[in-house]
This record gives sequence, structure tokens and C-alpha cells, in this order.
Amino acid sequence: MVALTVDLMGSGIASAPASLLGEIVVTGITALAGGGTGGTQLTGTINIVSTVATAADSVKLPLISTWRNSQMIIVQNRDASDACAVFPGTGDSINGGTATTGSVSVAAVSTRVFYRVSNTDWASWVALQ
Repeated sequence: MVALTVDLMGSGIASAPASLLGEIVVTGITALAGGGTGGTQLTGTINIVSTVATAADSVKLPLISTWRNSQMIIVQNRDASDACAVFPGTGDSINGGTATTGSVSVAAVSTRVFYRVSNTDWASWVALQ
């Protein structure tokens, strides 16, 4: 196992999914100032947000219909003080919400997992710290 897989397992992700997720890691992401559905587009399987200038600055998941990688996406917020909002792609949803009202928050220094449950819906939960 590589260190990344071990880190993911330490965050509460089972061994098999953690191994699959280690393929595309994007670091140094800055959440879009002011938040909203047009947030910074996420492109990795594991997305590490390092800058959230104010609470609710946002990022946006890829469209499920075009996502080519695993069933899961990880969003880790490494900002020390501000939560980051995660919006679905246009036409998709998170936990059955809408694209405009269905964002979820990733608290400062925490991680959320997004799992594809249908062709248009992500399920999301907080990863264990």
C-alpha cells in the first residue's frame, strides 16, 4: 500500500475503495470567492482545497455523466478556519437536493466523501477524522 491509501483508510474509507481512489490527486485548490453554483470545478478523484477565503466559498463536482474515474470523489478542506460549500454539476444532485439548494458543507480541516448512487445523484457523508 502507498501512503495515500493508508491515509484514506485512516479517514474511514475501506481498503478496496481507498486503493482505487489513489489515481488522481489535485492539490492547491482555491474555492471560488463568494460561493455559489459556479464554484471552482473539481477534476480529481481526491481534491485538496487549500484556500477558502470566507465561509461558503465553493467548489463544484464534475457531472456524473462525464465522470470517468471511480464511483467516489473525496473533497478535503485543509483551510484552518472556513467551511467550503460543494455543489453538484448542473442537472445533478447531492443527497437528492437540487443543483442550487443542494450543496453540502465541508467544515474546516475535514473531509467529505461523494459516492455516485445514480446517473444524476451523489450521496455524501463526512469522513472520519
